Amino acid sequence: MVYYRIDEGGSAMADQRILVPGADVQSLIDALPSYAMLLDENHRILAANSAVATAFSVKPEDLVGKYCPSAIHGLDHPFPGCPMEEAVETNGPVSRELFDEASGRWVLSQIFPTALKSEGGGTIYLHLVQDITERKRTEAELEKKSDIQSVVNTMLRSSLEDVSLDSMLHLTLDLLTSLPWLTFESRGAIFIADEQERALLMRVHKGLSEEIVKACRRIPYGRCMCGRAAESGEIEFVDKLDEMHEITYEGITPHGHYCVPIRAGDRVLGVINLYLREGHRREPWEAEFLAAVANALAGIIQHTRSEETRARLTAIIEATSDLVGIAGTDQRVLFVNGPGRRMMGIPEDEDITGIEIREFHPGWAYQTVASKGIPAAVRDGVWSGETALQTRDGREIPVSQVITAHKKPDGSIDYMSTILRDVTENRRLQAQFVHAQKMDAVGRLAGGVAHDFNNLLSVIISYSSSILEELPVGSELRADAEEIRKAGLRAAALTRQLLAFSRKQTVEPRDVNVQDAIGELSKMLVRLVGEHIDLKISAGGAPRVIRIDPVQLEQVLVNLAINARDAMPHGGALTIAVRTVLVDREQASLPAGIECGEYVQIGVEDTGVGMSQEIMQKIFEPFFTTKLDGKGTGLGLSMVYGAVKQNGGHISVSSEPGRGTTFTVWFKRVEPKAAAASDAAAEIPRGKGETILLVEDDESARRATARMLTAGGYRIIEARNGVEALTSFKANQGSVSMVISDVVMPSMGGGELEARLREMDPATKILFVSGYLDDMVRAQGVIGAGAAVLGKPFERGLLLRSVRMLLDRNVG
Repeated sequence: MVYYRIDEGGSAMADQRILVPGADVQSLIDALPSYAMLLDENHRILAANSAVATAFSVKPEDLVGKYCPSAIHGLDHPFPGCPMEEAVETNGPVSRELFDEASGRWVLSQIFPTALKSEGGGTIYLHLVQDITERKRTEAELEKKSDIQSVVNTMLRSSLEDVSLDSMLHLTLDLLTSLPWLTFESRGAIFIADEQERALLMRVHKGLSEEIVKACRRIPYGRCMCGRAAESGEIEFVDKLDEMHEITYEGITPHGHYCVPIRAGDRVLGVINLYLREGHRREPWEAEFLAAVANALAGIIQHTRSEETRARLTAIIEATSDLVGIAGTDQRVLFVNGPGRRMMGIPEDEDITGIEIREFHPGWAYQTVASKGIPAAVRDGVWSGETALQTRDGREIPVSQVITAHKKPDGSIDYMSTILRDVTENRRLQAQFVHAQKMDAVGRLAGGVAHDFNNLLSVIISYSSSILEELPVGSELRADAEEIRKAGLRAAALTRQLLAFSRKQTVEPRDVNVQDAIGELSKMLVRLVGEHIDLKISAGGAPRVIRIDPVQLEQVLVNLAINARDAMPHGGALTIAVRTVLVDREQASLPAGIECGEYVQIGVEDTGVGMSQEIMQKIFEPFFTTKLDGKGTGLGLSMVYGAVKQNGGHISVSSEPGRGTTFTVWFKRVEPKAAAASDAAAEIPRGKGETILLVEDDESARRATARMLTAGGYRIIEARNGVEALTSFKANQGSVSMVISDVVMPSMGGGELEARLREMDPATKILFVSGYLDDMVRAQGVIGAGAAVLGKPFERGLLLRSVRMLLDRNVG
């Protein structure tokens, strides 16, 4: 590079360093279109072109020697970030864009170190300043357009993907709040409208304080800016906090707002709320952009809602157990839901579009659909009736079917839909209900017969016992009377079974020796199972006592024996084994819920046909039976299960097809007690002349009972019903020591009689007798909870002991 020395005469000498800029340098910087100056490292202006001088209304030479910060910026020191400072420090070029807030203009400030040296030997810097305001505006516009295009493209791309509404709202808010030229501190929210309640519900938000989130969770239409935007359907704008900003809090930062309604026609679906810098200018193109975003979001909301509604409907259709199908007017299938496919045995991936609906029904059912169902649906809009489905494997499923005809706006049929529900279980339940009604009727009949029969047995047992007392030991007639008495007692046992069947028996748990009970029952079991079955009983050893109602124990054993007999139609072996077992924690094979302890285990094992696992899961269900129609009630094993559980026991079953079945029952073992004296051997207490009011509507039973009481030392007053009893009680009040009454009587039953007697004398002692005193009778208030009861039929000894015990009991 060639350097020039400009001397006073203006002559130049090669290779000499310049001391003071000369006219040639001045001409060079004057030729530059931008502001140009030469500065030394101390910020002294060595030269300035005419553009600078014109800007400051001085001559160029007037600026020479001046301190640049002072002459140009009016400062005592370089301003923060002055590019000249960096250029001097680095001795390299510096380029920086600066914004002048006073003028609102942008400039490009560039500093270049030159090869020229100052008088002190320091570097001379060329400083160029160019106004780039218009360029910056153009760049800003391009940047905004690029941002806008990016927002729109991202929203459109995301709307085509399978995303939820909340995801789309979050995405939209993130895109808008990321625009630095638009939002303030990346803060905003999107509300969804509750159109029925006319309120905005905040769905997503970003950068908001807890106070604002809480206060703006629900905004009624018309309140604050967002509510006004929802009410008017127009964009609301403010550039500062004013009276329109109704929701505020202490310490809130000054800001402005855009509140943009999300509209679909005349409907407002929500509002976009964006925070703006205070003083933000509303630009027409800005409002148009936000309106476009809101419109796009409205379409996305509607589409998402439609998809969500469709998804919900699909989920409902797929969740039902019914077949839901659609067919065209040509009776060809368009759609069948998953449960319907499974019901029909059609694979999920098989294309069944176009199959005629006749292939889904047996012939008779299709005729019903084609001749009745479809014409009625076309005529009336809907039809319902009973038809059937034909599965792929040939099974026929009874169904209730609804056919609906869907019409076009012009009234013509567009397509048909149908819902078919499997009614197999309903029909089974209906059959069970009818069967249960029959069984209930039989049970009521059996209960009534047993009740009346008990009255007869009371007479037979009473008089046979009296005859036995009169006849001498060894007399042939005494033996005959004893047989009559035993027959009466056996008949009483039969009535107990009838009452058990009709659910009328009184449950009376007592200590029972299982071996004795099975021994007494063995003869009946032999006759019950038949000669073709070998009955083996293993019940020896020490007494095994459990606490149970003896009648219910008989029910359990008899029903299990009958079940075993039916499983061996061609003969086999039935084994009943009793043993004592100690249950501990490690015996996982035992029934669930069984506690540790000593149990009496009763096993009933047969060599019959056995059962599958599927059948074993249902055998204790009421009305479930594997027998042919009319051959079984399905109640036997359910009664066994109920009796076992009612008495605190457990039952399990093990079986395999072709290998027989074993039922195992566990009852807690109790310590055997000394045997009580039998009724015949025990001393029978006698009366002391007390007066007893006997109330019984059956004349024979009343006479028999009166005779036993009279022979036992009591004075008897007889009454046929409750009305007569009250009259007699009043007439003999003070002398009646006790009332013995039947429960069910004409005119006035035992329950009402008891209440009336308690009103007259609360201390009255009452003994009720009946053939079927069960918990249901108590629950219905027929007998008071504190009354004494005695089941019919009864022998004289039991009656007299019960009377004596009640008379000797203190009342109150």
